[in-house]
Order: sequence, then C-alpha cells, then structure tokens
Amino acid sequence: ELHALYGMAYVASPVLGRPDVAAAGALQILAAGGAVHLDRLAPVFAVLGRRVWPMGEDPSGAYAAKIACNMMITMAIQAMAEAVVLTEASGVSREAFFDLILNTLFGSRSYQVYSGNIAKRVYEPGFRASLGLKDLRLATEAGAAAGHELPMLAAVFKRMREAIAAGHGEKDWSIIAAQTLGEAKENH
Repeated sequence: ELHALYGMAYVASPVLGRPDVAAAGALQILAAGGAVHLDRLAPVFAVLGRRVWPMGEDPSGAYAAKIACNMMITMAIQAMAEAVVLTEASGVSREAFFDLILNTLFGSRSYQVYSGNIAKRVYEPGFRASLGLKDLRLATEAGAAAGHELPMLAAVFKRMREAIAAGHGEKDWSIIAAQTLGEAKENH
C-alpha cells in the first residue's frame, strides 16, 4: 500500500535453489505482483532462473509459497532420517535405501541432495540451519495466524532448534537428520 501511495510498484520474487543452482542461473523464482511489473522484470528473471512461478498479485503470496516450500523440505529431511532409523536397524545401508527411494518414490532434487548429506554424514552448508530456523519460525507464525495447528511443522521446528542449540547453526539445515539419528555430537 505504501508503494502505491508513492506511485511505486512492489514485486516479491523469493527463489528456490541452493548456491550451486543460483550460480548456474537455474533458480525457481516465485513472483508476485502486478502483471505489468512482472513482465517488465522478465529479462532479469531470465538471467537468474530457470522458471518463474506466478503467485498472484499480492506479494505476500510469494513469501508464503517460499516459506511453505522450505517447510516441506525440512519435513522431507526428517522423513529420510526417520526412515534410516528403521532401515539401518534391519541392516540396510543408507546408500542402498536412498538408491531405492530416489529411483522409485522420491526422485526430486530435495531428496537427491539431502539423502546424500545423510548417507555421507556430511552437512556442509548449502542452506544454513540458522536460516532454516527463521523460515520455520515464519511458517509457525503464519499457521498460528491462520488459526491452524501444524504438528509436522512443530516437530521439525523443534528439531531445528535443537540442532542450532547444539552449535550447528552454520551447518546445512539437513543437520536435523543428524539430530534424529543421534549423530549430531560427532564432528560433522
């Protein structure tokens, strides 16, 4: 509203993609704002990203979509960690299990990247846990403002806070898997 008052446009364009994706100019851009303004920014978006996803005219929609995507990624990381608890207990290696799920049920980039971190027990930052905690906090606040309880979100939010409290805020946010697997005290 303030932008309109001063005759200015406001376009939100948060992105999805780790640093390697950004360096390749292949980000997914979640854009919201007036169609005329989004069209004007198309050349910029073309340099930065692979695709622009229209999220409506209200800029808050793009931010909500970004936060929701990051929330879902942390849930995927937690799901992989819990699956490893079950499969390793029966003698299945992480690598064998992840080969199975990546080639059958879950072949998305999130599963590809984060299963590798979990399998190798390496949590070099691509997206820092401290930033993940911020997004999970925003998602928690948005859910509360909408009057909804989000129990899966509460679980991963708790796990992320524990990882950061254990000194892993600068690690990749997939460090929450190490928390679940009881490995966070190891040197990751």
